[in-house]
Amino acid sequence: MIDRRLLIGGVAALAPTAVRAEHPQPLRSRLIGSWRLKDAVTVSLANGETSLFFGWQRPYSGILTYDAGGAMSAQLCANRATAATGSTFKGMEPSRRIAYLDTYYGYFGRFEVDEAQSRVHHFVEAFLDPTEVGLAYVRLVELKDDLLTLSTTEKRFSTGTGTVNRLTWTRA
Repeated sequence: MIDRRLLIGGVAALAPTAVRAEHPQPLRSRLIGSWRLKDAVTVSLANGETSLFFGWQRPYSGILTYDAGGAMSAQLCANRATAATGSTFKGMEPSRRIAYLDTYYGYFGRFEVDEAQSRVHHFVEAFLDPTEVGLAYVRLVELKDDLLTLSTTEKRFSTGTGTVNRLTWTRA
């Protein structure tokens, strides 16, 4: 680290200062801000194969925000056909409206970080799917530079197979 100048023979020269070993910022601090969805996949725990997130067709888009006060919001959607010009969402045929809603995943609430386990907990206050209001989602966090990867906890099925969802975000 260089932060001071010395005069050597009348010429300003940069001189190195001692480099201190500093602890990195806490994970919580590094999460604060907005993140854009880069990709999302479902990963089979049996063989590591990936499949489409929620069976949605790409491209995906989304934004994830964490604020310093502990609020968070996650909004994701898949490749979506646009509505006919001049139509409104409420004016769509019910079957088309349901298909459109099926490609959207959004909730907001508050969050807490478990620094020791590199996990973030999302406490759902409101959700597009009302059956998930009040749930707490646990996400394993990997954060390197401006690339954030959140992985869900293992989901087991009656067949004995399991999956996790892995979402990759870039700082907005």
